Amino acid sequence: MPSTAPPTTTAPPTGRQELLNIKHKLVDALADNAPQYWDALREFVTGKLNRQEFDFYANLFLNRQNAPLHNAFILATIHNAQKDFPSPANQHGANSQRRKRPIKDEDDDVAGVGGVRQEAKKKKRDNMSLDKTERERIKELAK
Repeated sequence: MPSTAPPTTTAPPTGRQELLNIKHKLVDALADNAPQYWDALREFVTGKLNRQEFDFYANLFLNRQNAPLHNAFILATIHNAQKDFPSPANQHGANSQRRKRPIKDEDDDVAGVGGVRQEAKKKKRDNMSLDKTERERIKELAK
């Protein structure tokens, strides 16, 4: 007999998520594998590892019981990045500001050769779309 009670859903968090608490729990769960895990996560986020490669490392360094910690950390990070919440005051000094690179015009290209720079950017983009193993093979060929 079907239940007449409304389905239970958890409301999405409305404020900034506390990442440090989740991160400390994740570090404790990772134990000695923490540095390798963070390196793999950093490489995944920067595009040096694809999803399958990162999943391999995540499963290697983190057991299934602690996978919800990883998921909570990722979801909280995405939540904080998508919302317009100010960052915690204790993470950065009151006077700290990030330096930004000056914006260059296309006319500021090295030696005035804009086509060469655009071609190099395209090659880099193409290389970054490859798997890490494929990029390493290309580096070996270049040597």
